Amino acid sequence: MDIDEQVAIFLHIIAHNVKNRVMICRFYHSGETISRYFSRVCNAVIRLHSHLLKKPEPVPEDSNDQKWKWFKEL
Repeated sequence: MDIDEQVAIFLHIIAHNVKNRVMICRFYHSGETISRYFSRVCNAVIRLHSHLLKKPEPVPEDSNDQKWKWFKEL
């Protein structure tokens, strides 16, 4: 199985919250294979999290950005 299919399986499971049995039917691989490659991609994402995921930046209290107006304390 190539890396594109492994990542597709991982993203499909994460995005749609589907079970292993559904993935067996969709990708025509055994449950063990689906599980093995999901774990491999998940471990790779965890190891690369500092490069893949952005650290959150706090929103300043005096921010006038409209998207944050709903989160201000009254």
